Amino acid sequence: MGSWNSALNTEHEHVSTLTTVLLACATYYTMGVLVQLNGTSLTRFALLPVVLWTAWSTTRSLNPWKGDGTQLHVNYSIASAIVMFTGRAISWVFVREPFQRFPLPEKNRASDRTESHISMDVSEPDGTNIRKALRDACDLVLNIRGIGWSWSRIPYARYGAHQSRAKFLLKALASIACNALAADVAVEIVHAIIPAATGRVTILDVNLPLPQRLLYASIISGVYTSVVYFLVELSYNALAICFVIALGHVPAQWPPVFDKPWKSTSLGEFWGKRWHQLLRDYVISLGSRPFTACLAMSTPASTNVAAMDRSQSSKRGPLFVLGAFFVSGIFHDISFRTLGRGGKPIQMIGFFVMQGVGVILERAFFKSSLCGQLKSPAYKALGHIWVILWLLMWGIPYVDVCAQTGILEVRLFPEPLKPLRIIHVVWDMIATNLINFSSASGLSQ
Repeated sequence: MGSWNSALNTEHEHVSTLTTVLLACATYYTMGVLVQLNGTSLTRFALLPVVLWTAWSTTRSLNPWKGDGTQLHVNYSIASAIVMFTGRAISWVFVREPFQRFPLPEKNRASDRTESHISMDVSEPDGTNIRKALRDACDLVLNIRGIGWSWSRIPYARYGAHQSRAKFLLKALASIACNALAADVAVEIVHAIIPAATGRVTILDVNLPLPQRLLYASIISGVYTSVVYFLVELSYNALAICFVIALGHVPAQWPPVFDKPWKSTSLGEFWGKRWHQLLRDYVISLGSRPFTACLAMSTPASTNVAAMDRSQSSKRGPLFVLGAFFVSGIFHDISFRTLGRGGKPIQMIGFFVMQGVGVILERAFFKSSLCGQLKSPAYKALGHIWVILWLLMWGIPYVDVCAQTGILEVRLFPEPLKPLRIIHVVWDMIATNLINFSSASGLSQ
């Protein structure tokens, strides 16, 4: 009887979890429809508590992590997606003008023979065509870069190179395979460097001399960053394949998600262009704009507030920059807290705030008399060193907090599907067949 009751309780929990996830998807999709229509501001605001409740309930319904590294990866991936989509939904509440989906440029239409499965109906004005909003919401809720939409504030969110679907899909599949293998290797390196421990995990080994301790922590931080890079690119390419096949997107709508971040010569270039820009829109909406609005409200009444707000936004003033990084830190902190081990907001959020401080400091430097020499090879080399040192200075405490949450114990793939294991099995099969073939040839002679 006890086992029967336990099975019933487990099945009830699974049904409840599925219901919560479906409700969260439904509310997010509904918000995506409403943000395209006129006169829906109050409706969106009324729907916001439901969005927040379903997001919180979904994270609470995740299977508890009990030392299973694969479950840890699943939990963090789901939590990160929920935080990203919830942040977008919150920012949509405060949108003043309805979002518009632009028709595909003619040169991109001509470069691909297959028509999009989601037609772009422009027969009715944007903001009034409910049927069009229902269709376009399928694209909006998963369009993480804003290409083809009016909402994107990413200056680099442009169409990519023209190529056939077959070529694009083959390249995306090859990229997924390479990134999966690279991420698996990087994770194994981390596991080899940091032995399994039951207590507090840290990358700052106090038993080592200070230089060796910093080198040890720097290596782990660099490998951890590479894992993030590989996984983001892998997920982006997987989503691109789904959109190109299922929704009829053209390859030009999916340019590379990264722009060679290792070439950055400034923090502004690293965070503003070369690193992925997937969070840029809503951290500006929820961070930069409120911060600059507070500055505007604190100015004397004689000051033209609207003009100053536009000036601050256009010049990307200090509060504009700090607001975006501050909100980014909050969302990363929330994602790690869903792992069940809490977090340290000072180190977690502080990392991102200090990146904003670094951007502000280098802007002040660029305005100095040395600005004209920054394009020389020597100053480019100094720029590379500056970016690496600043990222490591604040990144080591950040990765140490991540280690304490258990994220370094992650297993990206189930054991039978690990790329390294698959390569090992295939190699053993090839080697065995070669040996058997050689033996058979020798016997025949």
